[in-house]
Amino acid sequence: MKVEDFVPNTYEEYAEIHGDSFESLKIYRDLKNVINTAIQESIEKANKEMAKNMIEMNFPIERIAEILKISIDEVERFIKENQL
Repeated sequence: MKVEDFVPNTYEEYAEIHGDSFESLKIYRDLKNVINTAIQESIEKANKEMAKNMIEMNFPIERIAEILKISIDEVERFIKENQL
């Protein structure tokens, strides 16, 4: 059922059963953002660990940047910040 299909009574009945749809949408968006942030942070952590391992294995900086799809400057900054 679409929102535009609701007549006032139908919407009120739906809201009683399922709660305020606007609040539900807000909660959904908040949770989605939390999940997306957690995923992004996990990817960044994994990339840092892989970069560290590749540096320790003497991979060329250009190859590390290519594999991780980041710039050479970012790899060099990572090396400097982590004293590798």
